[in-house]
Amino acid sequence: MILTREEQKSVLRMVMESHQGITLSEAKSNQDIREEMRLNLKFYNEVKKGFLNETKSNILEAEGVLASITAVLGSIKDYLTSLKLGKNVIEWVKNFVNKFVEKFKNVVTNYVPGGETILKGAKYVSDASAKLIKWLYDTLSEKGLAKLFAMIRYRTFSPTEEQKECMLLAAQKAYKWIIITLIVAFIIKVLISVGPLLLGAKATLQAGFPLSVAFAPLKTKLVNLGLKGLTDKLYSTASTIMKVGQAKKLEKEIEAEEATAKAGELDNFNEAWNSCPLSGQTDTPFGKDDYYNTEESLRMQKLAGIV
Repeated sequence: MILTREEQKSVLRMVMESHQGITLSEAKSNQDIREEMRLNLKFYNEVKKGFLNETKSNILEAEGVLASITAVLGSIKDYLTSLKLGKNVIEWVKNFVNKFVEKFKNVVTNYVPGGETILKGAKYVSDASAKLIKWLYDTLSEKGLAKLFAMIRYRTFSPTEEQKECMLLAAQKAYKWIIITLIVAFIIKVLISVGPLLLGAKATLQAGFPLSVAFAPLKTKLVNLGLKGLTDKLYSTASTIMKVGQAKKLEKEIEAEEATAKAGELDNFNEAWNSCPLSGQTDTPFGKDDYYNTEESLRMQKLAGIV
């Protein structure tokens, strides 16, 4: 198990909180709650394996990847066993992506240089955007999302490579949605900061801040994702705003382009989700075994205060 002790406690607390009014003593004798704790721990352990690159010395726990996923997904029983998910996949993904992004939007602030630094030239913003792209690459992965979607759609903790491949198209659409939102958040924050400063600065400083150079890493990322159209509109809007000083319109203008791009990723999402049949799904995905007699079970139950 790669979940840290604190992460395990977080998952177990989440399970307890989903059973309002249940005391610890009652939980100790409740086989269903104990089983739910086991399933949640196993599920989030597999989720972490899917999203994080275990070969890295720093798997970005400080950025709260697992905590964000935990907060977004909630209890496993609501996702791996719910019929509602199958009836409204698009709304579920929209809700998941929006909550996921909201958890990470504050990180974008770390990549916005201070005003004085911005005025020194485009290189600082360019470097900051490159760092943001690297953070996104290290933190998220399309394959991680594909595994998560496969776990949910096929109701299994260990989806096959074929099942993960089936969910890759849906994962790519969700991944684009996340990247679009975070990158646009970065652009908005930078321009809100730099716009008034540049407009009040000397012409030489303004000339030293070519937008195309400053945001080159972001443009490359968007183009690689097949979003050149969004790229052109974003920079056209940003350039116009900076030239005429309409900083107050900045957020609405750019977020409108973001909304259009995200809506495009929802086109045919239902087809992407259902691109492969539900073959290989078992009737009893979790099953019953002798888990409670194992050393791992005793350790988990002690961690939860059950034994």
